[in-house]
Amino acid sequence: SSVDGVLFDKHQTLLVRYPQNRPGFEYDVPESVSSIGNSAFYYCYNLTNITLPNSLRTIGGWAFELCFGLTAIAIPEGVSTIGPGAFTFCTSLRSITIPRMVTSIEDRTFDRCYSLERVWIPRGIVRIGESAFEGCSNLQNATIPASVTIVGATAFSGCVRLGSVYFMGKPPRTSSSAFAGSWWTTLYYLPGNAGWGDKLAGRPSVLWNPQIALEDADFGMRSNRVGFTIRGTSGLVVVVEKSTNLGNPLWAPVGTNTLSNGSSHFIDVQRSEESSCFYRLRSP
Repeated sequence: SSVDGVLFDKHQTLLVRYPQNRPGFEYDVPESVSSIGNSAFYYCYNLTNITLPNSLRTIGGWAFELCFGLTAIAIPEGVSTIGPGAFTFCTSLRSITIPRMVTSIEDRTFDRCYSLERVWIPRGIVRIGESAFEGCSNLQNATIPASVTIVGATAFSGCVRLGSVYFMGKPPRTSSSAFAGSWWTTLYYLPGNAGWGDKLAGRPSVLWNPQIALEDADFGMRSNRVGFTIRGTSGLVVVVEKSTNLGNPLWAPVGTNTLSNGSSHFIDVQRSEESSCFYRLRSP
């Protein structure tokens, strides 16, 4: 069946093909659609915005390949399968959130997404495929959940601005080329995860262990300012966040400290007259 030139199956649950030269820069996929077929939006370079329905469950391989104008796309939480190469060469795509039901980032899913700066990889992902983020030259950091056991060859190759990758679990099985050409990348891992050495796939691996030194004499209020020392592995960059209500917390960054020689002193220069303040540490 065809609706305004867009090709579907008979019952309009599968979107087969969107015409490359169809007029307009935006398109709302109908609510009846549960699957987007392989190469359905291939080389639709005029499209800048696509709205996907909550009924969607599957995105086929190479579905949005060469959609140069696509700057953002919200993938519904019900999607459980994203095929290989689904967003390859989406060169304007800046951020992506992968739904929690997806268990694998397939080969070349985000290959050559040059503008991609942020990606959220959920718990439950077990595999990051070959060349999954290859050539994502603006990607600055990534967090790999403990569920990931495989990182494929050239998965993050050529990510020249990738400064930090944070691993929540044990070291995955990987290839020596996983970070090839990502010269400035440092891998961080959490205490209690066995198997880590000084390097993984040729990149340095560093223990992420910052702690607030509660026993120090400079801990606490000083002249209406809160201060404390942060200790941990030398060179760590740590963001300090503050909240005034743990019942309904809204965390806001109040400082970034680099642990030179394994420590750094933090002072909350934004301290006001709150009755109580809570602080926590996180990665950049």
